[in-house]
Amino acid sequence: MTAADPTFLPVSIILGGVQKGASGTLHALLVRHRHVARHGVKERHFFDDDSLDWSAPDYSAYGTVPREDQAGLARRAIDSTPSYFFWPGAMERIAAYDAHLAATGGPEVQLVLCFRDPIERAFSQWTMLTDKLDAKREYPGFGELIRMRTPGVHEVPEGWSKRDARQYSVVSRGLYGAQLRRAMEHLPRERMLLMRFDDVVADPAAALDSMTDFLGLHRFGREIDPRPRNSHERRLDAAPPTGEDLRLLADTYADDLHVFTRLSGLDTSGWATSRILADQLDPAELADLLARKAGLA
Repeated sequence: MTAADPTFLPVSIILGGVQKGASGTLHALLVRHRHVARHGVKERHFFDDDSLDWSAPDYSAYGTVPREDQAGLARRAIDSTPSYFFWPGAMERIAAYDAHLAATGGPEVQLVLCFRDPIERAFSQWTMLTDKLDAKREYPGFGELIRMRTPGVHEVPEGWSKRDARQYSVVSRGLYGAQLRRAMEHLPRERMLLMRFDDVVADPAAALDSMTDFLGLHRFGREIDPRPRNSHERRLDAAPPTGEDLRLLADTYADDLHVFTRLSGLDTSGWATSRILADQLDPAELADLLARKAGLA
């Protein structure tokens, strides 16, 4: 299915991050809209594919041909790949794609980004990877992982493979300030909807209204299934995080979180990271809570 098909819709909605930040829930809600074409793959992983020739990219297959039940109804195509916000070069590639669409009379790209407290996001990613990878090979414990040399937000460290960057970027993916600054250098701020994970979980219907309003789609006006996606009970055979681990993470994120709060305009004062930095939350208390939620000993 390519642009040669007259019903082909180029991707113009990008749910681009952050990982473990409710992208699965937002995608599941949005693709139920009759004007959003459903694609067989949620995460297209187009703009984080470094094997492509980005000096002359081929966009001909980057879109969706609506299914029969959406014929004449679907107007927008979506790609929900949360690694785009973090992956080096992805935002520049999205901006170039947007320019290509503008030059060919296509739609404007709109970007939806949902942010989660960086400590809780990091721990959630670690539990996911531990659950997924430990059956194949040993994955570092949480305390070890957050003390590793990690990829930055602009490049992969020398000697790292792309797989390393995906699997060990638990800390650096939470540097939202640097990543948002980079995104705003390449795409207009008014093309970005910035949301909070807490708000989506608390009221998914209101979150959906925010998305449809931003995207220029009519509101659903009916009951929706509020159950979050990609969340399930698990028990992990690994050492639990410690208060020292979380204090280290909070200190790591301190300056960047200030930048992110200023650039985004989002209220981050209730986030666990902010509360630890303000001495309003004991990191050992949070470590115990996260460990119990993850089923750690």
